[in-house]
Amino acid sequence: MSKLTGASVLSAIVLAALLAGGVMDLKAEPRTAGAPSTAEAPKLERGGQVVQVVDGRTLRIDGRTVQLAGVKTPVPGQQCERAGRLEPCGDQATAALAKIVDLSVKPLDCQPAASGEAGLVTCLVEGRDVAETLVKQGRAVATGDRYAQAEAQARTAELGLWGSAWVPPEQWLAGERLPAEREQLAEKTRDEAAERKPSEAE
Repeated sequence: MSKLTGASVLSAIVLAALLAGGVMDLKAEPRTAGAPSTAEAPKLERGGQVVQVVDGRTLRIDGRTVQLAGVKTPVPGQQCERAGRLEPCGDQATAALAKIVDLSVKPLDCQPAASGEAGLVTCLVEGRDVAETLVKQGRAVATGDRYAQAEAQARTAELGLWGSAWVPPEQWLAGERLPAEREQLAEKTRDEAAERKPSEAE
C-alpha cells in the first residue's frame, strides 16, 4: 500500500468536507438538454414547498430535480409549425406546466413512478394528475398506456402539438429541424451577413 503524502491527505480532507457540506454533489441529477438552467427558472412557493419549472416535464422541488413519468414534451427553444407559421412549442410546454403549478394553492404531491426509475415521478396538484393535464392540453405526448386515452382526446381535437407539425424532442436535440425552421435560420444568417458587409467595407 502506497504512503499518502501530506498534500494528498490534506486534499482528501478538503474533498470530504466539501461533499459533507453539499458544496460538491457527485450525484447531481442531469438536466434536460436544451433546457434553461434552474438558476433562470422562477421560484414558486406553495405551502413551504419551493418549485422551479425547468421545462415542460422537468421540475426542481425543494432543490431536487425530477421529471414527470409517462410523457415527453418539446424542449425550450424548439419550434413547431401551425398553419404555416412557427410557434415556440417548447416554451409553450414549459409555460403550461408553470401555469398548472402557479394556479395551485397547495404543494405538489409527487410520488416515485411505478416503474421505479430514478428521478421519475407522478405528481398531483389538488387531486389532478399534472402529466395527464399536459397531455389533455396537447402540450405533452404520452410515452405509454397510462395517458393514451388523454392523448387520443387531444389528437381528435387537434390541440397543441396535434394541430401542428413538429419533430420529436430527441430528434430535435440531435439536430433535426422542420423545413420552416431551417429556412428561418438561413434567413437570419443572410440578414446577419448583410448587416456585417457595410462595416467590413469601411
